[in-house]
Amino acid sequence: MPAAERAAVLAAVALALAGCSLAPAYQVPAVAVPVAYERAGAAAGSGALPQAWWQAFQDPVLDRLQQQLGAANPSLALAVAHYDAARAAAGEVASARAPQVGFSTGPVRQRQSDDKPLRSATQPAIYDSNTATFSLSFDLDLWGRLRNAAAAGKARAEASGDDLAAARLSLSQQLAGLYLQLRGAEAQQAILHDSIEDYRQALALTEDPPTGQRASRSGCARRPP
Repeated sequence: MPAAERAAVLAAVALALAGCSLAPAYQVPAVAVPVAYERAGAAAGSGALPQAWWQAFQDPVLDRLQQQLGAANPSLALAVAHYDAARAAAGEVASARAPQVGFSTGPVRQRQSDDKPLRSATQPAIYDSNTATFSLSFDLDLWGRLRNAAAAGKARAEASGDDLAAARLSLSQQLAGLYLQLRGAEAQQAILHDSIEDYRQALALTEDPPTGQRASRSGCARRPP
């Protein structure tokens, strides 16, 4: 077999092996779901929850608090850092499947000793030299190691992104719940304040101004004519 054909066959075999993977194919486990949950999922699948769902309350104070929560919450910042780290790790693993190209230069300045043996009189005492190095490498990934690692890194990054979304939703829900409780308590306080003021006015009406005596408990007693 000529050398060219042998090289072509070896290249074809290498490419075929590169498409192979020793990792087992992932099978989604079967989970028994009650019929009630299946119907609920079908009913709720009409639309996703808006990202800024709290704007439905049309409360500018709540909107401002939600913005501050996203900018200054340490738990959310930690979740963002984990997500960024997972994405960076996935990108680093995926980059290993691409060809690796390297280039370097090395300028050097040297000075010869005046006492160097056999030194020619025409040789300069100081001279410069430059070197350049170029490299190219590529991992054929015959057994799918890099491909499987890239898939695992992508899955971890997606899972970290879901964790981040869940953390944001949980914190936003907690903030909105506490804010609504505060507004409800303020409304109850205002109602109680108005009730106390009404009782004070009623008490003033039942009191006899000239004598300082109070009317009966029923409030029906009157002064004699």
